[in-house]
Amino acid sequence: MVLKMDEGGVVRHVDRADCPPDAVVARETLRLIGSTNEFAVRLCDAPSCGMFFVPRRRNQEWCTTRCGARVRSSRRYEASSRLE
Repeated sequence: MVLKMDEGGVVRHVDRADCPPDAVVARETLRLIGSTNEFAVRLCDAPSCGMFFVPRRRNQEWCTTRCGARVRSSRRYEASSRLE
């Protein structure tokens, strides 16, 4: 689907079988980022990740369980280093 303006200046969604995949990805990205939902897109809090993700839960901080495990492991290591 693409946007097309007719002679009257009305913009409509038009299905196009030959719509390039890049255009679909760009359109959906803009739609997601422009959402008014405050939980629509977040930046992963894990160090060295930096991926954007759509949270499945209100308190989700990381894009994947792997990033969450890496952060928790790092926190445990830092806590044990301070105890020594």
